Amino acid sequence: MNPDALLPGQIICIPKPWNSYRNSTYKIGFMYPTRWAKISSLHYEGVDGFFRISSMSSIQELEEACKEEAYHKLKPYGSQPEIVLTTAAGLKACLAIPSEDQPMEMKKQAAIIIQYPQEVEIDNQYHNHLIIWVDKEHMYDIKNSLIFLD
Repeated sequence: MNPDALLPGQIICIPKPWNSYRNSTYKIGFMYPTRWAKISSLHYEGVDGFFRISSMSSIQELEEACKEEAYHKLKPYGSQPEIVLTTAAGLKACLAIPSEDQPMEMKKQAAIIIQYPQEVEIDNQYHNHLIIWVDKEHMYDIKNSLIFLD
């Protein structure tokens, strides 16, 4: 339909390209593409990307936790992943960005690791880092829309 050809009083419906994800256990929220389907409460996926949520408890500083994720012995991010120190929702964060030789079965997986503002209790354990595995193309969209819930 041509929006310029609308008559007064006619309505055009424009699809919303992003949905809002909220998880009270992990105390987070962010935006994700509407075309992704729920696989589980912590995993959404579509033909053009995905995200999965987890957390970890580590005595390491954020940068070391990110290096441990990026340089895992199975090389899930390829042989030369890039680590970027950044912020997300005003908190310290890092990105593990895959190199070109990342295994195809990893589906261009990148990681966003954020230091929680305070430890979060999940399944009777305290966690100080949030990790969001996400395809590389949607990494910044999710990082930039991330909020922490009270």
